Amino acid sequence: MTRRLSGYAIAGALAGTTSLLTADIIATNWDDPNTYGYLTMYMPDFDQQRLGDLPNDGRCHCGPTMEADLLAWIATHGFPQYAPGRANWQSQANYDFATDIIDEITNELGSFWDGTTGPCGTTQNEIFLNLQARVGDRFTVNSMNIDLVNGQSATLSDMAQVGEQGGIMGLRYGRWDWTPVGNARRLDSRNGGHFVVMSILSSGDGSEGSLGVRDPGDSGVDTVQSTFTNRFWDFTRRTVYRNTGGGIGPLVGVDELYRDTPPSSSNRMRVLEGYISVVPRQGITWEPFDDGFRILTPDGPVWNDGVFDLDIGFLPEVLDVVPGPYGRTIYLRTELGKLLCIRLADASILELVPPDLTSPIQGFEIDAFERLGLITPTDFRVYSLNNLQADPRIVPLKFAPTDLAWIEWSGPRDGPWFKPRAVVLGGADQRLSIVKLVDGAPPSVVTYAVPSSIPLKETTRMVYGGSPASFFFTTEGMVHRAAFNQQGELEEVPMELSGVDQVDDLDVDDQDRLVVSTQGKTLAFRQTNNLNWVVDPEHPFIDLPVNRRFRMVRSRSNWDPRFEDVPSQEPDPLVPKLPFEPDCLGDLDLDGQVNGADLALLLAAWLEERSIADLDRSGRVDGADLALLLGAWGLCSQ
Repeated sequence: MTRRLSGYAIAGALAGTTSLLTADIIATNWDDPNTYGYLTMYMPDFDQQRLGDLPNDGRCHCGPTMEADLLAWIATHGFPQYAPGRANWQSQANYDFATDIIDEITNELGSFWDGTTGPCGTTQNEIFLNLQARVGDRFTVNSMNIDLVNGQSATLSDMAQVGEQGGIMGLRYGRWDWTPVGNARRLDSRNGGHFVVMSILSSGDGSEGSLGVRDPGDSGVDTVQSTFTNRFWDFTRRTVYRNTGGGIGPLVGVDELYRDTPPSSSNRMRVLEGYISVVPRQGITWEPFDDGFRILTPDGPVWNDGVFDLDIGFLPEVLDVVPGPYGRTIYLRTELGKLLCIRLADASILELVPPDLTSPIQGFEIDAFERLGLITPTDFRVYSLNNLQADPRIVPLKFAPTDLAWIEWSGPRDGPWFKPRAVVLGGADQRLSIVKLVDGAPPSVVTYAVPSSIPLKETTRMVYGGSPASFFFTTEGMVHRAAFNQQGELEEVPMELSGVDQVDDLDVDDQDRLVVSTQGKTLAFRQTNNLNWVVDPEHPFIDLPVNRRFRMVRSRSNWDPRFEDVPSQEPDPLVPKLPFEPDCLGDLDLDGQVNGADLALLLAAWLEERSIADLDRSGRVDGADLALLLGAWGLCSQ
């Protein structure tokens, strides 16, 4: 297979992709689990090793450096308000500023070890939380991890799906000692790992592919910013299970990263362990009895120069809309009782028919483990979204369920289990049940009485979130809030939304703000220290046109990634041996040279604010970019 991707190899790998042209996410596609690709240009490539400027000269700073790369990309693509701001980050003149943002991130992480004594590095969860705190107001930040004990995987195919919605991504791989057992590999012990940023992805022939990354561990002079470079791994799919000491975990499909030839005997292998994605925030709005729904992007054109909203027409009336995994699908429940999946890339529609289901579906939700939870007039059911024919978990209820939500598990680990729980509302019966589903054991159900001061009906909508975590109920234009007290009982928490007479729908965002739809527009509220709610005029979801129903795409992993997140992110010793390809500044058409065709593209984009022709990342295509292009005239250095 071809490991090193040239411009032509990229074009072939991404045939049929969605071209974004004026943005630096050049192309993305995902046709099936074996056919996908992704390409972005001008992703920053900061060096983590900085002599005398970072603790231990930056030896363990691949995690903070990966985050700094993502933040610098965001700042140069329409959001200069976020640190480190807009700049030509490959320029040596900005070396000290790049050092400052890496150091700043390091100091913000809740857990970081510089390797001088004890562990080295940080956890993916700490980076996820820090990114979410920095940019979560306008971006959806998600953290996906393998979980070898519970059979959860994170794949490069998944990352390509995130790319279809304009996502940028960093990934983490681990180095494992392994033993061959039949056709599988037993992972015995983890002995280090590394964080990098993805810039190129090609699935190749379906069995092997190529991954191009920005590697913080690039070798070079520790006081000089090295040339931005893509380093390339080969990858292939492997079936593994973990040696847990007291037993073995389930078989899990993972992506193995290797150079030239994958190991064939007991050795050390590199496994994709997880990734963090950053995607522009979106909201979904619809009217229960109209013929479609709209997807809103609050800031108008974002870094992929998308339109303000996306109208999706549909004939049957839409009762519920649920974002699917990876953001590339939308699931609908219609008035006709159908459950449908719409692929946003091409608007193709697939009807989902759960087997042996004769009762109408009252509501549904999907969790990050791709479990489809739905309610009927008598019970709660859980199906595998990837295999509806598998036996569902059926939980009879002592009330008529009317709404449903998945909530993250935040308590102590209970054996091998920490998947999200389901919350089922019985509005007409003033009841709420929390359902815990443990693999290989009967589900447990705990039912609570909702205070009579909160009037519930069959039409009541339920949302979970906020701080402290609470249940928000919307009934006929009124909003009420309930939370568990120290005695473990549900009690009402007083709340008032000033200036709002009628709430049609409500959601809670990643920063515990309430966003409501009222009188055809959105309003946002934040909570003060005395728990009152005041209007948040800076919220991106403010004064957007909406129909009666509204839902935000939120950052949520739905499981705690720290259990598989073992610190020890030393620079990978094989990095200098990996094939690499320096950036070719000014090669706008990716043909391997800077010539008249690139000049024509630059002139066509003159004075545009977001374009691949903005070579110095100043925010505008101008004479400075023209000078850079002319200075790079000729063949790209290889």
